[in-house]
Amino acid sequence: MLPGGLGKTTMATKLYNVLRRSFQQAVMMELDLEGSTQEQLTSLLQKALEHLGLPSTGSRAELLQRLAEFTQRTKVLLFLDNVNYDSQLDGLLPAVFSNGSCIIITSRVSDLPVSHSYQALNRSMQLQRFMPATLNIDSARALFRSRHGLSEDVL
Repeated sequence: MLPGGLGKTTMATKLYNVLRRSFQQAVMMELDLEGSTQEQLTSLLQKALEHLGLPSTGSRAELLQRLAEFTQRTKVLLFLDNVNYDSQLDGLLPAVFSNGSCIIITSRVSDLPVSHSYQALNRSMQLQRFMPATLNIDSARALFRSRHGLSEDVL
């Protein structure tokens, strides 16, 4: 598990804001770090569909189907922040995403399993993993001192 505060969300948000201009639609969903109930996932999915201008009523399976069909005709950037369980991916991502659409996921889980449903996304390069480099203790201290205007004799 990666620690919080590495800047995963900040970096992904900046990337999202730059990339969104290349997409017809973009939507960001922030998940609960402790996990999500099926009801919470359905609510997030409904909000995402509303943001995309799509009907947001129906079962979760119907909502996922609607999102999948939408990505077949519209280039969509989807940002999922704080994914920590594969069940969250299963609850929010359709198994089919069109070519040209893209998913950005942040997670504290360095080896988040990606179920077989999403292997096609891996092969099409729509789902890629990037791991932030962590600082050694000396670099972390130097960064902290520089951000807070502290001299080298502190820390």
